[in-house]
Amino acid sequence: MPEISPQQSSAPIGCTYWKWCGKVVAAHQCRHLPVLLALLGSSFETVRDKAMRELTEFGPGIIDSLRLVRRNSAARRAALVMLAEFGWNHIPAEDLVMLRRLIRMKQQGEAPESLHMVLPGGAWFALPTTDQAAVLDALELTDPVPATMRMGFALWQGAESERMPTDMWTSRKGDFWTENSQLYGHSLCPEVFVTPVLDGWTLVFCRNEALGGMTPGSTSAHSRYELYQRMEQLSQRFGTAHWYEQFIIDDYADTTWSQWCIARDGEIRMHCVSSDDVYVYRCEEHDPVDTLAELKAWMEANDHERQPRSAQDEHDRAAAYAAMLHERNGDDRLPPEGQEPDPAELDDRFPAADCAQDLVFGAYAAAQRLSINLESLGPDTTVEGTGVLTVPHSLRHLLRRGALPI
Repeated sequence: MPEISPQQSSAPIGCTYWKWCGKVVAAHQCRHLPVLLALLGSSFETVRDKAMRELTEFGPGIIDSLRLVRRNSAARRAALVMLAEFGWNHIPAEDLVMLRRLIRMKQQGEAPESLHMVLPGGAWFALPTTDQAAVLDALELTDPVPATMRMGFALWQGAESERMPTDMWTSRKGDFWTENSQLYGHSLCPEVFVTPVLDGWTLVFCRNEALGGMTPGSTSAHSRYELYQRMEQLSQRFGTAHWYEQFIIDDYADTTWSQWCIARDGEIRMHCVSSDDVYVYRCEEHDPVDTLAELKAWMEANDHERQPRSAQDEHDRAAAYAAMLHERNGDDRLPPEGQEPDPAELDDRFPAADCAQDLVFGAYAAAQRLSINLESLGPDTTVEGTGVLTVPHSLRHLLRRGALPI
């Protein structure tokens, strides 16, 4: 077990074994801290994981003690993971140098991996450009950090700090806990992943409202105004701009909310929302899109690969949804904005139509046709340049933290 002297660390920590009374002691005085630091080097994963969870409950006062873990010890890797979760600024400079070298090495030969539809919960922009600097400037992104695609996609798919018990810190009393909860208690992840160029497209992944101030799942007039304004500006700069959003709103029922918006030359060409129904919120084409057949034809006409899709399952899902519209409306007219169908009616007559249509008209399906298929990413994908993790300028005050796979 390591010995911690007052000169090395006297920071206040909240010992987890005093959790019920909120005991705060100096790090060098806690007799439990050296034991847990030693257990970070256990050969058993469950023991290491338990030790890490217990240590994070002590609060940021253990940071100096984690930095003291010997470089050649078995506990060093776990200590670095914990330092990353408390904040990237706490990682020692010599370790940062090694991490940057490792990231650069892996970036050279890295192939993107397929992203399955059920995993992500967030939004992404798709821009047909190879100018990463222009993308960062257009979206007001700053402080880029080199990142592998594995890092960026893991962050977007939900790899956040799982061991940081901010709810426990918030529930405790006293200045020590209040200070920690304010530092770590924000739910918004500020990191935005800008990919290398993939088959001619630069993708920008964010966790919902991190860019543009959009509330997840919101189609309010204010949210749409902000979205349209940003999309118009991006399309003026890059010719075309795509935005997609998707997340699971009911794990048990496997219900998905998704939106997608396409802008060209400063105009919003299409904004489509897919949830229990399909809504066309805005369309600035010469011929308005009012029916399901017209929407399907528009997607086929704007297929960037210009390849017909003959998959039987796609046809069946669209047909099931069209049948539901015919039953309700007498034709395949799309429901007007704000008109909510009777859920009981949908369940009784067409139990699968109200969710299967998302696989045809949702964000993932639209991205397959209109920009880049995230499920087909792999060794055959053309990759140019390297990716970066960055933050919006307005979120620079938030702590950058979290351990990510490299």
